Amino acid sequence: MKNQLNPLLARQLTGGARRSRFFWLVSFHVLLQGLIAFGFLRLGGMATSSESDARISLAGLLSNARQLYWLSSLLLLLTGGLLAPIAAIGGLAGEMEHRTFDLLRITTLSPRAIVLGKWGAAILTGLLLLLTPIPVQLLGFWLGGVTLTELLLTQVFLFVVLMLNTALALAISARVRKTWIAVLIFYGIVLAAVPIIGGGALLVVLYGGWYVPVSSTQPLWQMALAQHGWVLLTGVHPLSAAIASVILGTEQGAWFWLTFPIMGAGITPTVTLPAPWFTHTLLALPITAVLLWWTARRMARPEV
Repeated sequence: MKNQLNPLLARQLTGGARRSRFFWLVSFHVLLQGLIAFGFLRLGGMATSSESDARISLAGLLSNARQLYWLSSLLLLLTGGLLAPIAAIGGLAGEMEHRTFDLLRITTLSPRAIVLGKWGAAILTGLLLLLTPIPVQLLGFWLGGVTLTELLLTQVFLFVVLMLNTALALAISARVRKTWIAVLIFYGIVLAAVPIIGGGALLVVLYGGWYVPVSSTQPLWQMALAQHGWVLLTGVHPLSAAIASVILGTEQGAWFWLTFPIMGAGITPTVTLPAPWFTHTLLALPITAVLLWWTARRMARPEV
């Protein structure tokens, strides 16, 4: 039977798995997650009846299970958004630095297959980083901190963030010829440019929304956008989308669609908006496809 696996993907996976650096990275990542979880449980569940008698209370563990779950999810979000895309940042720029890019292009692989192979290898490497500490997340779930729906939606959101950021890193890698330049551009976009919008909207969430004076003569959609447009803005950045989704979802008990009142419209109608994580997902999927398409087009150009 003919092997249908992308040969570039197979080469990247076997080469990366054999490196001791990758083993130590995964080991350190899992150890860090475990130490943080243990420390959180120890601080949250300790009931001290005397200075010499300290024990972990089951009631304390149950009361802190939800906080443990979201803390571990936040760490995995940072891993999927910042650490995992490192493999894609040097995917094409590294080939140019090592003078193997032209050799890669003269193979029978199409530019699309090359891009998908590099992207797929980075995705699978990132998935390994996201799945290895999943017992820490499941600990919060087993203790009754979150529901099954929240657990599944968290995994979907983490995967979406991983897909988008690896596609962005690969697109930047195809545009520059030095890996260190690609690193600076990627982290500049993720940590500086985009968070300005998402972070500003997140502050609005934490302070209970913004006040915008409206007139009853304005169209209803303008009033809704003026009062609750910040809900959509939080979906621009994954970190603000995650935090806002937890806050708003816990308040309303809904994880897909949120309902908000429109003040100043007479009978106080309501507007239904997608949850911030849902907004980010709807934005991330087409952006990921466009970035991969652009990277393949970039590779097909003879002057690259």
